Formats: sequence, C-alpha cells, structure tokens
Amino acid sequence: MKKRAIKTVVICVSVLLLLAVCFFCNAFFGNPVSKLMARHNAQKYLQSEFYGTDYEIERVSYDLKTGCYNVYIFSPISQDSSFTVNTNMIGRILYNDYKLRVNDRWNTAQRLDAQYRKSVDYLLENLKYNVTLGYGTLEFDVEEGEALAKDAVRQSDLELDKIYNIQEIARTNGHLVVYINSDNITFEKTSEILLEIKKLCDENKIKFYKTDFTLQNEQADGTTTDDNRISLRGFLYDDICEDNLLDKVKKSYEETQEYFKEQDKIKQEEIESYQKN
Repeated sequence: MKKRAIKTVVICVSVLLLLAVCFFCNAFFGNPVSKLMARHNAQKYLQSEFYGTDYEIERVSYDLKTGCYNVYIFSPISQDSSFTVNTNMIGRILYNDYKLRVNDRWNTAQRLDAQYRKSVDYLLENLKYNVTLGYGTLEFDVEEGEALAKDAVRQSDLELDKIYNIQEIARTNGHLVVYINSDNITFEKTSEILLEIKKLCDENKIKFYKTDFTLQNEQADGTTTDDNRISLRGFLYDDICEDNLLDKVKKSYEETQEYFKEQDKIKQEEIESYQKN
C-alpha cells in the first residue's frame, strides 16, 4: 500500500513537472498546434481578403512579448509587397500591416533608404577623420517642425518596385548624421571638415540635402560637455561653401543651442506635469 502511495506521488509530481515544462515552453517558444492554426487561418485570410493575388506565406514566428504569432507574407514578383498578419494563440486574425507597408509605401521607402545608407557608409569609411557615428537616411515624411526641400519626394508619391535614381532623391531628401571626435573643437575646424565631407560626396556623386553634424572631444568614459562639442542641426548642403562659411557655422550653432534648450524646457515641463498627476 505504501509503495502504491509513493508511486502515485511520483506520477503526480512527474505530471506537474511536465505541465510546468510545457507551460514554460509555450510561454517562451509557442507551440506547434497554435503555429499551424496561425498558418492555416492566415492562408484562409489571404484567399478571402486578397483573392486573385500571388501572395504566399514565407514563415510563421512566435512573438514572446505579445504571446501571438506573426505570419510573414510576400509576393514572388514584387519586392515591395511584403506584410505581416498577426494572430492569437487560437489562430484568430488580430490585424495586418498591409496598408502601412504596401499601400502607404513604407516598404518602398525602406528599400530606397537602405540603398542610400549603404552608399553613405562607404563614403564615411573613407573620411580621414575619427567618425564615431555616421549614417545617411532618406527623409520622405518628417516630424512636425522639421522641413524638407520644397521639391522633396513624399512617401505617398513612391511607386511599388520602381527603380529610382537614389542620389537624385537624396538631393532633396538626403540627411547625413555625422559625429566626429577630435582634440580641436573650433568653428574653424568644423568648417574645414564640412568642406571635406562635401568634397568627398561630390567626388563620389553622393548627394544630400542637409546634415546634422557634431564635432566633439569625447572623454574615455564616453561623455562630453558643451565646452567640448559643436553641434549643427539641419545644416544645408547649399550652405557648405567657402564664402562666409564660418559665419554660417556660428549662426547654425547658436540656433542649434536654442533648439536644444527649448527641447529641454519642453521635456522638463512634461516631467513636472507627470509628477503632479
């Protein structure tokens, strides 16, 4: 009788351990049944909502943060026509991002941006200064308060799968972000480096509309101070010329400092408002 009781306890403990392992695996990795249901229902969804198209399911993955499944959809004949269908644990369709990624041309914008960024990466690797951070991006739609060239390309104007002249778009949409570490933090040095960047861009036929440029003396612990940093925000390509460049740099620096002060003020007001509530 005693042996039977011990056996029963062992079985119960084993079952509990097995359930715990299953619960753990399901929470962190999902389960094959839910994954199959997600794929099956996504396929039915494609047939219902996108009937007559060539969309196919690429793969299904479990999202640890939400406990849901992402079904990745693609078109074999359109590089800009991929999107995601999201389902819950029982395969119920929750949403898809087709409008954003395909209709609103987010995929197309990202494709062009990646091509431009790659060309700028090559350029910055050949800049003779110590670049601690540098990249290029194409801004099709900017945040409130920002500005693009009057003839800039808008994301809504892009065409799916169209082959664009990246540098022609960069002429009005290109934005360079460059941080350079140096022991010489002066407006004269800033002007010199800006001219070098423009010269290198012109030699490599790389266009940009504006740059956020920072010249700083970064300490060993990675920190800098205002006395060891000159930052220019939205400095235009057309303004990078030897004629009055030093005065333009000083003016941009002052405007950038005012912008940062205003942003700090807004942030502080938000913090105080949050603390009061």
